[in-house]
Amino acid sequence: MKDPREIIDHLSPTDALSILRTLADSDEGLAQRIAEVAMSRLSGVDPEEATAVLYDELDTLGSRRSGIGPVRRATATSNRARPPTR
Repeated sequence: MKDPREIIDHLSPTDALSILRTLADSDEGLAQRIAEVAMSRLSGVDPEEATAVLYDELDTLGSRRSGIGPVRRATATSNRARPPTR
């Protein structure tokens, strides 16, 4: 039999989730342990850092489409000459 870690490394995310659910359904103690590991990993996420990364990615996406990012686009739009108000 191959090394279990090698087999795990080749699983797709869908297969890994299916296996985790099967294991959790078969053993309540294991289900608790899976939940503990998941919560410890999820609690390690810094929401501010995630927000900054997401913003940067969105800005880059906007830059690719229009040549300028959304922040610069908004500034350029607001700095356009406006007709005088009467």
